[in-house]
Amino acid sequence: MKELKFKTAILLALLTCLAGISSVSADTAINTTYVIDTPGNYYLTDNITRTTTYAIEITCSDVVLDGKGYFIDGAGDGASNFGIYANGVSNITIKNLNIWNFLQDMLVELTYILIM
Repeated sequence: MKELKFKTAILLALLTCLAGISSVSADTAINTTYVIDTPGNYYLTDNITRTTTYAIEITCSDVVLDGKGYFIDGAGDGASNFGIYANGVSNITIKNLNIWNFLQDMLVELTYILIM
């Protein structure tokens, strides 16, 4: 009986540890144009030159984007494009990021955004 309780306790401890591991999310690296559609932490690993309408589009709330000192370049073509686009989302933090050569560097609508 004692052995069964011990094995049950070990199994429960193992399951608890595994549940804790699965809930930890790693930061996501970005090195090209990107759509952020899952809450979390994101960071640039290189400079990005826009190849789509938005260099980075944020479609969900609760996002931290750390540019790590890199830049997003719009290539200065004068087209109607944006470095970062976020619409209808909230709790967005953008830090350590340089944005230039876009018609509009950022277009943020109906959101709470912290730019550091």
